[in-house]
Amino acid sequence: MAFYTNRHTAEYEMEGGFKLATINLRLADGRIVQLSKDSKRSNVEDIFGKPNNIDFDNDETILFYQIHNLTLEFEMQPNDGILTRMNLFPTED
Repeated sequence: MAFYTNRHTAEYEMEGGFKLATINLRLADGRIVQLSKDSKRSNVEDIFGKPNNIDFDNDETILFYQIHNLTLEFEMQPNDGILTRMNLFPTED
């Protein structure tokens, strides 16, 4: 699966700290999908399919994907599956 980021915006609160960015992804089939603080685990799996690995504990659930030479991590609250963080970095050999 190929995807491209075409725009991203980060929102900040004056009181209360950082809010999760809203990321728009353009998929290889031309669709544009959005991930934000309102996204859930089902949204991530609808876009990327079954994760390569899942790590979970009482504090969070992390879905891991390896696409091309990139690793994507999606961290979520364990009970409701609400997205709390997205990480993207080169896959280590």
